[in-house]
Amino acid sequence: MKKLLLITFFLASFFNFNSFGYAVTLDPPSDPSLGEFRPRLFFTQEFTYGDSGRNNKNENFVPATRLRFGFEYHKGDEIFAYVHFNRRPYTWGNNGNDLSKDPDANLLIRYAVFEWAMPETNFRVQMGRLPIVTPSYAFGSSILDGRSDAINIYGEINENISINTAWLRLASDDEPSFDNNGNYIYKDDDADAFLLSTKFDYETFKIVPWFMYIKKGADVGTKGKPLFSDFTKNYPVNTNSYVFATSLEYSQFSPLSFTLDTLYSQTSYDKQKLMHIQPDASNNVESYLIASRIKYATDNGIASLGAWYTPGDKYNEVLQKNSYNKHAVVLDADFVATSILFDDNIFGFDRYNNLRDSVFGTWGLVAEHKNFSLLPKLNHTARIAYIEGTNESPNWKNNSRPLDKNNPFSPNFNYLVQGDKLIELNLNSYYMLQKNIIVALELGHMWVNFKDTPDFSGYNDSISRSSLVVLYLF
Repeated sequence: MKKLLLITFFLASFFNFNSFGYAVTLDPPSDPSLGEFRPRLFFTQEFTYGDSGRNNKNENFVPATRLRFGFEYHKGDEIFAYVHFNRRPYTWGNNGNDLSKDPDANLLIRYAVFEWAMPETNFRVQMGRLPIVTPSYAFGSSILDGRSDAINIYGEINENISINTAWLRLASDDEPSFDNNGNYIYKDDDADAFLLSTKFDYETFKIVPWFMYIKKGADVGTKGKPLFSDFTKNYPVNTNSYVFATSLEYSQFSPLSFTLDTLYSQTSYDKQKLMHIQPDASNNVESYLIASRIKYATDNGIASLGAWYTPGDKYNEVLQKNSYNKHAVVLDADFVATSILFDDNIFGFDRYNNLRDSVFGTWGLVAEHKNFSLLPKLNHTARIAYIEGTNESPNWKNNSRPLDKNNPFSPNFNYLVQGDKLIELNLNSYYMLQKNIIVALELGHMWVNFKDTPDFSGYNDSISRSSLVVLYLF
């Protein structure tokens, strides 16, 4: 469900996303007295070539396929239901295309939604596995843009004010546990979230203040396959997290507009059960984000200048191996500032995109021209970005900069320290070949200059990525 305003536009005949960005409804049929059943098929092919430099030590060509399918049913504007399945992506020539090998690992429920209108009100209720996106007007969500098992209630108070509230079951420990003597231990730890947002929508500005509270049990995520495994494993103890945020769009001087996202998060945890934490360390960690864009709409696309800032770790603040960037609450972010370092791509099954899981620990500047066109049915997005790390000093084990697990010749881009510098260029093009067929070409190049560390005497390199994507929508 992520991605690309352009793709969303092409899908507009299928979906109508509500103003909060994390509830989904379908346009009613022409005859509201009859229910309607619709099959859906989303077929994606990607052919990607990437090169991490370093004397071409890690060139990589990947052809891959992703299949999503399902059905939708709706009866007027009263009842709506849909189920979408996701065929786990596979590379060509890999026996992963045989579902019989491991059906549970290959065929997944992506969405399973039942929605109905509350009688005599302007509110609607959704239940099931829902697409969930926390509000953002600048670069996309830094917290959650994905899916969760949830109950979601949304609707209008009046023509200018809307409200959305949701309960999310992020993870559940329903697997059996045993002690060292083989005795069964009953554990029922869960991770739950409560989300509340209110949108004020007027002629010249929109503002959405929102709040999220997350309570996580100590053992949740240690077994099974939770949706948010990275989050549940950050601190294997009881935790309470709070997120306070506001997103603003101001358009008084149209076609010039201004967007601003501000966010603060805090997590408290049981320090006594974390042996790797220093005795004098606080049992609270916190972070914040400030992101903004100035946009100018033209007859041929939208030009913008944007920036963001997030604080980094302090020296020796966290001592656990690979425990960096744990200050901020991140469930399944989709910060779309660039195509290689971040996540502005359609498929991205290769190893040369989305090198970071989170924007926290960085600051950056972006100049972009989005959705400009030189030929009919052909749109482009071009951008240049400059990014630096904000972590005060390396806090990994023995001051050793970790390597990328998928690329033994490159550092781990998930942890950038002060002095690390990156420049990225992107040119993404999208062509509507037919009504239901889109062809995209994503091109990117990133120059990397990493600060010297004791075991890593500087790193000056470049990463190139080119991806041809064919998307079928039926």
